[in-house]
Amino acid sequence: MLFRSDAAPAADLAALLEAQRDLWTGLLDVTTEVDAAAAAAAAEDAGALDALDTLVTECLSNAVRHGRATAVSIRVGVAGPASGTVGGSRRLALEVADDGVGGQGEPGLGTAIFDSLSVAWTREARADGGLRVRLEVPAAARRG
Repeated sequence: MLFRSDAAPAADLAALLEAQRDLWTGLLDVTTEVDAAAAAAAAEDAGALDALDTLVTECLSNAVRHGRATAVSIRVGVAGPASGTVGGSRRLALEVADDGVGGQGEPGLGTAIFDSLSVAWTREARADGGLRVRLEVPAAARRG
């Protein structure tokens, strides 16, 4: 995992993804797609935004280190209410797909990060090569 302790925290989801894209320039071609509802939900929950930042960093780091990927697409949307929650809590759905060599690998630090910051996650080989990771991050209920 890369640590960016000197970087200012992103103000919103678009800024977070732009900073990630800039960080990986020259190593990865990073494309992003963000649903407007996800951007709004992340803007209301700094903890969810921080979790997304850490998860995206880990996914991109793994794509390069383990998958030898050259291109990654990142999509963020809203998954719906988290099971067992009260008050309409939502989940942000993060999907990171790469063009690397795929593979599942042994559980390690990344697995621990995914387990601690998401309420659910999956990792699967893509039919056209590479790997797809899907994670769901809790976001605060809409205010007002």
